[in-house]
Amino acid sequence: MAISISTVKAALRIDYTTDDAELTRLVAAAVAWVERYCGFALTSATRTFYAADWSDVAFPIQPVTALASVAYTDLDGNPATLVAGTDYYWDRSGSIDVLRFLDEPPDMKDGTLATITYTAGYATEPDEVVQAVISLVGAWYNNPEATAPVQLSNVPLGAQFLLEHLRLGAPFT
Repeated sequence: MAISISTVKAALRIDYTTDDAELTRLVAAAVAWVERYCGFALTSATRTFYAADWSDVAFPIQPVTALASVAYTDLDGNPATLVAGTDYYWDRSGSIDVLRFLDEPPDMKDGTLATITYTAGYATEPDEVVQAVISLVGAWYNNPEATAPVQLSNVPLGAQFLLEHLRLGAPFT
């Protein structure tokens, strides 16, 4: 998990283990919410996606930290790998990383998809993300019901405020 239960427990000043299973579940739910809200992955992992179009392709999971390979099938049915800088480049100039193909491979078999293997996610989460997860877990832990005699908000405004500048504008997939 991206953010440890011990980090959350220390911040919320919980020093007993009785509710560890519940806190673990809440941390997982908070991390999932943050990922969907911001459009990025908290945990770094190697991922693969397939592009049918040999034009500009946005990486579906952000932030991209490494691009391992871009491959396709040649006319003889053999796997072939494209060369960075010659066949494509990784454009990091905008808020979303994009793979830009310079040209379609001339020896490509018709209907071939580009197979893109890359690493996305944070090695270390930004402090504001950790704080937002702690805020969400604390709110959900202390107020487990959506309705109460006192008006509660669904998501603590502090969490949204902390994450607003990190949003990519696209839903997490």
